[in-house]
Amino acid sequence: MSLVLGVVLPLITLPGQWYQSLLGSESIDNPLNLIFLNANANSSPETSASVFLENSRRDMRAAMAYLFMGIYISGALFRLVKLAEKLLIIRSSIRQHNRERRDDYWFIPLETQSPAYSFLNYIFISKNLENLSASDMERIFTHETIHARQGHSLDILFAELVSVLFWFNPLMKAFRKYLTEVHEYLADEKTINNTEMKKSYSHLLLKLTSEEQPFKLSSAFSAKQISRRILMMEKARSIPRQKFSLLLLLPAAVVLLMSFSYFENRSSASPLILEDQASEARASYQLKVGKISWEGNSLFTDSRLTKELGIKTGDAYSEDHLLDRLYRDEDAVNALFLDKGYLMLNLNFEELPNDDGTMDLVITIYEGEPWRIGQIIIKGNGSVPEQDVMDVILLKPGDLFSKTKLIHSVQAIKQMNKFVPEEILPNPIPLKDPVSGEFSVVDMEFLLKEK
Repeated sequence: MSLVLGVVLPLITLPGQWYQSLLGSESIDNPLNLIFLNANANSSPETSASVFLENSRRDMRAAMAYLFMGIYISGALFRLVKLAEKLLIIRSSIRQHNRERRDDYWFIPLETQSPAYSFLNYIFISKNLENLSASDMERIFTHETIHARQGHSLDILFAELVSVLFWFNPLMKAFRKYLTEVHEYLADEKTINNTEMKKSYSHLLLKLTSEEQPFKLSSAFSAKQISRRILMMEKARSIPRQKFSLLLLLPAAVVLLMSFSYFENRSSASPLILEDQASEARASYQLKVGKISWEGNSLFTDSRLTKELGIKTGDAYSEDHLLDRLYRDEDAVNALFLDKGYLMLNLNFEELPNDDGTMDLVITIYEGEPWRIGQIIIKGNGSVPEQDVMDVILLKPGDLFSKTKLIHSVQAIKQMNKFVPEEILPNPIPLKDPVSGEFSVVDMEFLLKEK
């Protein structure tokens, strides 16, 4: 059950609405930064250095993800091959020896001096065990049939399969060790019936002490934890009241579930689904815009930003419209900053609902530092002289970045009628300043395709 819970609990998805009702009405995640650079779109292009940097970071994260995925898959395949080898060894042992049917089990006498062990309903006992009476041999057989009857091999196989998936977890080795030890405790308990038998059975364990199991997938009669097995036989089972202490694991499981399980929120759904859900939620009740406040801005005043936002107190509230006015429209708020070179601009908003049906908005701005143009790079022009293209580009090395100039530059290249309009792609390349070491310079690469 501990293995099952360990695998299943992280896969449980808790709904974001439940999470909000528990911890408050604040948004789980900040709104997605919907600023993209696309100078060929029907609507005007948007740009932001946070997107540029995020793209480069995403490439690095993707490379690291591929590396770790390769390491993980290699480790899992290695463990899977080792598991297959163990199964083949047991299969070979079954085929190479004669077997005898005893009730529901197959008894396989071995010629070697290896200790007794079992796998599924196959029981292996050496014929060369010395100084053992017929009653001792019968107890060994009974012990191994208990392993088979209680399905201990299936437990071990399940633990091995989980170990293939989580081969990197050092606790898996200890888990398998203690799992097999508990199996021995159970089999020992069922084998002995009275106090007198405990003594003779303990002597039998000492006779058959072995330092290792024949196969890692088998339930062996003897093992190096003999002293603990003998001590365990002297202990009484826990009374039912003591077993209730296991219920203390439930709060721990709940804490783990709350701490590590993924909370489903609106960013996990597609934009179309999100819009449908938002429309349904607002169908019966329309919120109004309440107070609008700005934080973190120093370049423009609050009144100027509110004017550019184009949303005022008392208007019908629409999150999609707010995103348009912050990021997506040609004259959106971010355009003010992008024309001044502030590519690191990041706009986040927080929704604060009121009891009177209004929604207060707190918009936080991270301005960053202004970025300047590094090199202008032209690619894809074969017959058209590069200088002809350079002449129509308004952005020049050393200038502050400007979204408006970038848009007009793309439009001017289109008007040259030398290139496929849909294939004109401005590609920003963020660079570190050689002095400060910070990202503050961006090369503008124009990817073209001649007609």
